[in-house]
Amino acid sequence: MPPTVPEFTDLLRALTNENVEFVIVGGFAMILHGATYLTHDLDFAISAEHADVSAVVRAQLAPEVHRLELHSIE
Repeated sequence: MPPTVPEFTDLLRALTNENVEFVIVGGFAMILHGATYLTHDLDFAISAEHADVSAVVRAQLAPEVHRLELHSIE
């Protein structure tokens, strides 16, 4: 079953709590700007200047976060 908005919110809150600098991109960003496009994933980009992979991992492992798959684009 695809994650729900509250599950995405938990991940975004955890990333923020870990001081990870990120922006939301892709279909979910379009929805936040009013598009009616339906998406079941959350794409975000992490600042390369302040990248802290361990902070991203800690955020994903936070107890309140639904386990999501992380994909890297290089």
